[in-house]
Amino acid sequence: MNTRSVGNTAEDIAASHLQHVGYRILGRNVRMPEGEIDIVARDGAVVVFIEVKMRRSQRFGSAVSAVDYKKRRRIRECASNYMQFFPEGAKTMIRFDVVTIEHGTATLIRNAF
Repeated sequence: MNTRSVGNTAEDIAASHLQHVGYRILGRNVRMPEGEIDIVARDGAVVVFIEVKMRRSQRFGSAVSAVDYKKRRRIRECASNYMQFFPEGAKTMIRFDVVTIEHGTATLIRNAF
């Protein structure tokens, strides 16, 4: 299985988990000039930017440890750009979540950074 296929599978699992806990998916693989946001969703009135990380082993560290400072900064920049085009704009609350998938189990980390 190639990297893109693994990423798609992880995002499918994450999206299903998010919908199960009440999120409404607004977009997947949202491309911005600064990079890509894996999933954009609504959790009630809050717009949530979600990074998805999957690990098949701990060889290279945990899934959550892969969301380092550089990645968090890029996601914040993407979110800022995205919100400029969002209908309610600056009035909307935002949050950054991470979904990790390890050993086939999805874990949602709300307000991860």
